[in-house]
Amino acid sequence: MANNRYAVSSIDRALDILLLIFRERREMGITEIAADLGIYKSTVHRALGTLQERGFIEQNPVTNKYWLGIKLFTLGMLYRDKMKIQELARPFTEKLAEQCREVVHLGILESDEHEPGRVVVIDKVETQKVLKLTPAIGTGTKAYCSALGKALLAYQPDEYLQRIAQNNLERYTPNTITDVQELKRELCQIKEQGYSIDREEIELGLICIGAPIFTVQNRVIAAISVSGPTTRLTPDRMPEIIAAVKEAAARISERIGD
Repeated sequence: MANNRYAVSSIDRALDILLLIFRERREMGITEIAADLGIYKSTVHRALGTLQERGFIEQNPVTNKYWLGIKLFTLGMLYRDKMKIQELARPFTEKLAEQCREVVHLGILESDEHEPGRVVVIDKVETQKVLKLTPAIGTGTKAYCSALGKALLAYQPDEYLQRIAQNNLERYTPNTITDVQELKRELCQIKEQGYSIDREEIELGLICIGAPIFTVQNRVIAAISVSGPTTRLTPDRMPEIIAAVKEAAARISERIGD
């Protein structure tokens, strides 16, 4: 019976922490959380460790403070009566698809301790130019070799990339990056330029251009991409597509921050 009461108390503490951070709408440290809730720092530390392991809380590697994790977003998507990121992004992804005349995807990093580094497509806008090679809504692909995934990985801590590398970077085409140091160099470049490119790294003949979407706290929550065959996404079109993808991602980020 005592163990049961302890378990319930632990759940209460974890929920209190989640709700506090939600109300404050900002990152918070262990000392601040403990003071606000009137509990021991050791209790907060244990609860945060469990929440972080399960994807409900994320730690900023720069500030060491905590913010709500992507798992809360993926659970929240099941609550159909509430506004979802798909709905916020839809006007912009539809415009992007029309402007580029190619398929547009919206994706997030899947929070899975056992298989980190997968990007899940949560929305897709088709055009009259059907592209059968692109993933369907709800499916996941390896992040390190997709435009969506690399746009998201560029903002993840080094420890996360090392965990992905431990599972081996599988080669899908001759263009797939399988060396973690080479991947890190590309991710640094992506962060600097604000966009990513999948250069036939998953499927030969398929090119994708992606860009990250930020929350008001300047945290990456999702990414969008334009996908098309090499016969249509030619070098002369790339500057136009890149500019359009970056612009759409920026507008969605502004919408999320409203």
